[in-house]
Amino acid sequence: MNLRLSRIGKWAALARLIFPGILGVLFASESHGQTTNYIVDQFDTDTAGLYTDQNWGTAVPSVTWSTNNALSTVGPNNPGSGSAFWQIRWPTTNDQIEVTRAFNDGAVVNLTNFSNVSFDIMFSSNSATDGNGSYGALEFDCVPQGVGWPSTALAIYTAEASNGNGWIHVTLPVNANLAITGIGLKIQQNRTGSNLIGTTAFWIDNIIFSGFTTPTVTGPPQILQLNTAQLWQRLEFQITNVPAASNPFDPDVIRLDGTFTSPSGKTISVPAFWYQGYVRSFSGGTEYDIVDEPPQWRLRFEPRQIGTYALSLVIQTNNELYATLTTNFTVVSNSASGRFGDVGIAPNNQYFQTCDGNALPLNGENVAWWDSGTYDYDTWFGSMQNAGENFARVWMSPWCFGIEGNPGTLSNYALDPAWQLDYVLQLAEQEGIYIQLTLDDYREYSSASGSDGQWTNNPYNIINGGPCVNQNAFFTNSTATVLYDKRLRYLIGRYGYSSHLLAWEFFNEIDHDYSYLNSNSVDAWIASQAGWLHTNDPYRHLVTTSLSFASADPQQWAISQLDFLSWHTYFSPGYQLNPAQTMAGDASYYRQTYKKVVQIGEYGTDWESWAASMAVDPYLRGLRQGIWGGALGGSAGTAMTWWWDSLAPANDYWLFSSLAAILGPTDWGRATWTNIVFQSGQQMTAIGMSGAHDSLVYVVASDAAWPNGATNATLPEQQGQTVTLTDWPAGTYYAQWYDPSSATPLGLSQGTATNGNLVLPLPGFSVDLAGVIFPAPRLVLPAISQNGTLQFQLTSEVGGVYTIEQSDDLSTWTPLVQVTNQTGVMEINPIPLTNSALFFRAEQN
Repeated sequence: MNLRLSRIGKWAALARLIFPGILGVLFASESHGQTTNYIVDQFDTDTAGLYTDQNWGTAVPSVTWSTNNALSTVGPNNPGSGSAFWQIRWPTTNDQIEVTRAFNDGAVVNLTNFSNVSFDIMFSSNSATDGNGSYGALEFDCVPQGVGWPSTALAIYTAEASNGNGWIHVTLPVNANLAITGIGLKIQQNRTGSNLIGTTAFWIDNIIFSGFTTPTVTGPPQILQLNTAQLWQRLEFQITNVPAASNPFDPDVIRLDGTFTSPSGKTISVPAFWYQGYVRSFSGGTEYDIVDEPPQWRLRFEPRQIGTYALSLVIQTNNELYATLTTNFTVVSNSASGRFGDVGIAPNNQYFQTCDGNALPLNGENVAWWDSGTYDYDTWFGSMQNAGENFARVWMSPWCFGIEGNPGTLSNYALDPAWQLDYVLQLAEQEGIYIQLTLDDYREYSSASGSDGQWTNNPYNIINGGPCVNQNAFFTNSTATVLYDKRLRYLIGRYGYSSHLLAWEFFNEIDHDYSYLNSNSVDAWIASQAGWLHTNDPYRHLVTTSLSFASADPQQWAISQLDFLSWHTYFSPGYQLNPAQTMAGDASYYRQTYKKVVQIGEYGTDWESWAASMAVDPYLRGLRQGIWGGALGGSAGTAMTWWWDSLAPANDYWLFSSLAAILGPTDWGRATWTNIVFQSGQQMTAIGMSGAHDSLVYVVASDAAWPNGATNATLPEQQGQTVTLTDWPAGTYYAQWYDPSSATPLGLSQGTATNGNLVLPLPGFSVDLAGVIFPAPRLVLPAISQNGTLQFQLTSEVGGVYTIEQSDDLSTWTPLVQVTNQTGVMEINPIPLTNSALFFRAEQN
């Protein structure tokens, strides 16, 4: 999957720059907590000579002292001081400069104590631009202690050309755990677009590191409730005055555990977690997250019952009891509607359902990481909700949402991506989307070249201070397992509360690494860790993992601790054909073989890139056929498309909205479904599932079964075709047909099953059809109640809309009531008897 890897490599590189800064965001108010500053340079005197050119390019930077002065909003500032004036004449293209400045008196600054670096900057209106509205980008680097030159990028400030009219105050977030002796400033001539041409000229002033100090413990610990307790909503507590710890992420050093006792007496224990709050903003196509309060302890819970709860919190330091706190809170009834409850396996062992008994067939896609920040999810999740989608697969990767994916993060988790995932998960809850959270990617254990191999950056690698001499040791080393369990504990405490967390997924396609991993070691680890999660996750979220193709590791699918199977399928002409039929066949085989719910976790008509997919599937027929193949082939829902950030700009959400419009009113996902067997030798591909009240079919013309006719703008019209279903109960049946690309109704056909075969005429079509099959509607003979009313029972297709009509002469009919049959069998409201002879009928609308 080469393009997917190159795209990942791109964002992995960005992640190493931590997070770019934002234009015009002021430092957080001191009302959130006490701040401490380290002033690098306010240019109160001429310190220009302390800035040393590192000769990293052809251009020679000039740094001189100027009487232009910016008044700082962060640290004390002398109004009579000045600034540094920079000039860089670019004699060539693709050039760069790097200038360093050592701290005064050989000072060493520990960045762990600081959250931001801020400065004031003013560009000359004649400064060189890149032709795309930018003066370029200024990168802040740091000089690690004992190194002597900048080796770590902290953040980047991108200067808009419109800023050349005065001083701008800039705050950049700093999230690095190292001691530094100075800073570096780098400008690359082509960082933001075309090369800067001419001379870059700007003034800079008030370079200051800022951060929150740890509050002094002044009293006993306390539990502070931060929001109102509501059913199925996140309830959050802050724990104050907790003793300081050398590593708040390590439960062997300090651990806080809350035990909630529900009104019914049931108890649930949840770990508290170390938290840092941020404020997000957006500029120049990038998100910037600024610390807005001191780090602190938080505890999360999602109430499941109305009434009064008791909370007991135990604090331990170094495995010794420090304090026990108690409080209570009350959950009152609210007006929230919709489905509620954690996701589990439905009794049919084929679909998911929430614990309130509502079916949860999945309609969704991968939305694994952002391109320009969490703002992408605002757009994506909103569009998905509008399209009737209810599922997203999200990765915790080193380049996005990963809290322990880079050197230095082993049991010392990155808090800014953790906060970003907080935001995305809560947004998913609001939009009714269920998240499958992928915890690790195979690249993190790969030695391949380029972005495909990230073992060298893995914190478990011995070269980064971890316990593992090689990749396979991650799966066999007991120290590594203990460390990983600590990460799982943190994830449970922070995200486990959410009933919209559908499942934990250990790995994305770990079988890619089987050339240097022992599959038996991997499988044993998965069995053990899945068991650990089932024991320690108080919310009992489902657990799975994924493989790059269905048959990659049969032994893994047999692991009893895995709740469902998830594999990935990418097609290409000449390799795999006819997605609908293939998806249905695979889903049926693996569900029957392993007696588990199955999921097609990734799908595309080409694995290499969206461009490659469009080359072989320009009208998205193959993509549509795969989506429907998953939905009506016996898997837990649609096949989950991969190229989310290409589908979104093209607004191709019709792929999902059409399916939701057609299947949503049906019984899809409820009760038990069996695969329909179609008569062989037909001139089309047909798949489908038969349920208790209706049956669902998907038909693809032979000329359109991907890749057939994939690049043809139009395909021949299919006229006078039929489809034959076998082993069918005798009787009369109707089929409502739809266009799967638009959900447009195409007509109703009728057939009578004889000798076990049901032959249904098809409307004219050229690509595909979706059909809802149901027996002839019936009004069950009414019963007369003691109060002189009639009670009807209507049996019809699920979602059928009918008008009940009344007549006393079988000639004139009067409408009584219009009903929608939500379950397939419904009771009609009692109808008064007004005549000695009455007749009733149900007419489909």
